[in-house]
Amino acid sequence: MKISKITSLIFVLLFAVIGCRDESKNPTLDPEFGAYAKGQFLDPSNNEIPTIFGAYSQSAVNAVIFWDKANTNETTATTSVKGQVTWNAGKESVKITNIELYVQFIESYADKNNNVVTKSHGPGATPTVPEGKLWKTIPAAARLSPAAFTITPADVYNLYKGTKFDYKGTGTAVDVFEANPCTIRTLDAVNNPIANRFFPSGRTDKSGSGKALSADQISIKWRLIADDGRAFGSFHNNVCTQLTDANCNILFIVK
Repeated sequence: MKISKITSLIFVLLFAVIGCRDESKNPTLDPEFGAYAKGQFLDPSNNEIPTIFGAYSQSAVNAVIFWDKANTNETTATTSVKGQVTWNAGKESVKITNIELYVQFIESYADKNNNVVTKSHGPGATPTVPEGKLWKTIPAAARLSPAAFTITPADVYNLYKGTKFDYKGTGTAVDVFEANPCTIRTLDAVNNPIANRFFPSGRTDKSGSGKALSADQISIKWRLIADDGRAFGSFHNNVCTQLTDANCNILFIVK
């Protein structure tokens, strides 16, 4: 009986302590709800691509969205590719006001051992900033409403002109668009670069290996800026691959 009274007293004291706890001094913070987004390309008729089950499909993009080797869109005879970014959030109190768009220019090349490898030009990611160079900032539309953009070869060229890279690992970096054996991109019949065609559908390495190099690729990522100054530019892999209303980048090729 004495043990039962002691046990009851302990429960009463615990209830009193818990019931009187000051939650403002609780060291465990409530989880912060973030924002995420879905990027999509638009075909010449402004249809959203991809649309297969709502999930991202690179094959669906490649079939319709591209620059051809003349650096135009073969379907529309223009140089523009259209896209959109639609944001969402885990909590309605999060409001995104601006969307920063980052562009990566991806090319293949032959390294010093004549192996064909891939280089993604542009700065690396940080905890809140995605990979690539900041291209532009667009106003965000309302939650679940798309914000549109258009990108051209001139946009990517102007963003990356003057960028240097050491293709052969010799300690000497050259301009990625320079008329250099490592960087020659599109050639005429006498091996002169063709003006304004900086992004080929494929090329041959002229620095010694003679190997075939794959098509250039353009990747677009985003950073979401909230009205309270918070920035969301790094996302969990589940957001990038598991949600039908989200992804972390969209990519198209030259073909």
